[in-house]
This record gives sequence, structure tokens and C-alpha cells, in this order.
Amino acid sequence: MVAHRLPALICLAALVLTGGCRRQKDRTVEDVAAALRANGLPYDVSETAALAGIPGDGLRLSARDLLVEVYRIDDNAQRHSAEAEAAAPPGSEAQGAPPPAPKCYVRPPFLIIVRREPAEGDVLAALARAFGD
Repeated sequence: MVAHRLPALICLAALVLTGGCRRQKDRTVEDVAAALRANGLPYDVSETAALAGIPGDGLRLSARDLLVEVYRIDDNAQRHSAEAEAAAPPGSEAQGAPPPAPKCYVRPPFLIIVRREPAEGDVLAALARAFGD
């Protein structure tokens, strides 16, 4: 009886040890967006996003109080350049004070830029759950 269950137990152990899903390098921006939604970050709209001069895939996730951009940038130097550019303080706006500088989170090969979130730390908490931090 135990001998019949041994192969199943070995497969289960292998799934647990490998994370049971695609590795980070195989994930897409769509995978990350779906993981964020599944981990408590609801968004209404998902649209293609791009960073000027930086090759890579991108999605902009938005809702009433949420604006998050997820980029997959495989080249480390380009990802660091994009992060530095995104984190730079914004210029002055025509009306009132400029918006706060966005927060950037890196989970190689991904760059996540938080421009607006419902409550401080909501996106970081969803990222931690989505990436198993």
C-alpha cells in the first residue's frame, strides 16, 4: 500500500521544493499582474505600458486609487536605469504641488512602479505574497 503512494509522495515533494509553479525567469508581466490581483490588489484596467528607450514588456494596472506599472526588463543595467528614472522627483505641475515621487520595487527581472495606491504599503504587501518574500 505504501509502495503505491511513494511515487505520488516524491512528486508532491518535488513540487513543494521547486515552488510548484514556473520559475521567476519564466514569468511574464501578465503573470505578475494576475498574482497581484490574487494577492489582494484589485485593479479595473490593465493596459500596455512602455518606458521610453527601455526595451521590455509592460502593463499599467489602474483602479480608482491605484496606478501601478509592471515591467519585465531582462537586462540588469537597463532595469537599474529605468528604476533611477522612475524614482526621480517629478517636475512641477501646472496646478498645485507636484505628485509624490513613485515608489519602485525590483524583483528581477521585474520593475514595479507604484504611482498611486489606496493605502501605504498595499502594493508592497501584495508583492511580498505574490513573490513569496
